Amino acid sequence: EFCKPVWHLFVIKLKNKDQFRKQVNKNRKKNLQKIIDFLLEKNIPIIVQNYPGNWMEANSDLELLAKKNKLPFVDNHKKFQLLMDEKNRKKYLEDDEHPTPLGYKIMAQNVWQELKKLKTSK
Repeated sequence: EFCKPVWHLFVIKLKNKDQFRKQVNKNRKKNLQKIIDFLLEKNIPIIVQNYPGNWMEANSDLELLAKKNKLPFVDNHKKFQLLMDEKNRKKYLEDDEHPTPLGYKIMAQNVWQELKKLKTSK
């Protein structure tokens, strides 16, 4: 009796994890939109960039919010995918998906390219 698995608890935890993930995604969009609204209200220029790693829901939200608010968007994920394959992934991203120093350099260059476009369009 003592060692019997308690499967119903496992299923409930999985269900709650899915609900938690949905709530995190909903809150992310809402909070990012609040930040964008605040910055626009203060006339602070905004460039939206996504994650270079595989944070697909967050990356999708960031791109969607950039389009919705007509903001410049840097697609780091797409650019990193073009640079990386399985053999050289560690050159650009750590195991936890954070960029390496070279990865951060590439992200900075991506933003710089967008800044130059903005400067020439004014």
